[in-house]
Amino acid sequence: MTYDKITAIFHLAYDWKIALNAIRRLAPHVDKVLLVFDQDCKTWTLRDYAKPDFGVVYAHLAYHGVKYNHIDILQQPFSSALYTDPAMLRYSRLPHILGLKPPSLYRETLQRNWSTLQAEPESWIMQIDGDEWMERPSAFCQWLRQQDTESVIYARWLNVWKRVKGGFLIVDPDTLADGSFARLATTRPGDLSVSRAPARGDVVWAPQRLLHWTLGGRGGRVALEQKLKGWGYMPSDEAADAFLDVWDQTNETNYQDQRWVNPTRAPGYSNERLMFITQEELNRRYGPDDYERFSEEWPPTTT
Repeated sequence: MTYDKITAIFHLAYDWKIALNAIRRLAPHVDKVLLVFDQDCKTWTLRDYAKPDFGVVYAHLAYHGVKYNHIDILQQPFSSALYTDPAMLRYSRLPHILGLKPPSLYRETLQRNWSTLQAEPESWIMQIDGDEWMERPSAFCQWLRQQDTESVIYARWLNVWKRVKGGFLIVDPDTLADGSFARLATTRPGDLSVSRAPARGDVVWAPQRLLHWTLGGRGGRVALEQKLKGWGYMPSDEAADAFLDVWDQTNETNYQDQRWVNPTRAPGYSNERLMFITQEELNRRYGPDDYERFSEEWPPTTT
């Protein structure tokens, strides 16, 4: 059996501006878009952030001629100890997520599960992070509508590590560690066991890669520090600061010497290596990044 409908879910927080390009690339090709955020404006590690400016989001889409009458904004107290929504209360107590550690992973999995319940019935449910751009989204959505509904769709990442003069440092795809992929789509609402990982389904790999602005998004060290500390990637703030110092010192001339590529792994533990890609090549595969233009024309709320 196949499903013709697709619901795309974006979870927004302090780095919501990065999601502008991801949303407008995918929105024209799906049936429903859900923009989800915590109504108390707290990350999964309970750090505060400024509320996303949805006027900026709509202005960005309108500028590109993207219709947004199929986009819904959803907010819930995901970070709160009390859940008033019956569906959320139900999924906050599921045995397979109740014991997740650390607590930030529990809150993330709860939010993602609740969000899937808001998807269109009988549709593919895509969980897209704001720093992920789909390669050839139209072709991907056509392909997805042909897949068996018992499948779980995985997509490999092309990880952007840093913006440098003339282009970008990316993680060489031939050296990527296990786990460098996204669990992208399922048809089972409320079936996520850890983060985006569905509890059931036959794995099918998407033919397209996701451009993953994992460490190379806009904002430099300040934005990256927010990400590493705000989402619980690092064992401690001190470890995050140590990695940020290394990241700061790496550029287009010395990147081949860099051995601490994955911030969540000890230096030298991973075999991942960096490579250089030009701005032109990235544009050819994924389209231009117009983040700066929209930040200037419609200044968002910042912390």
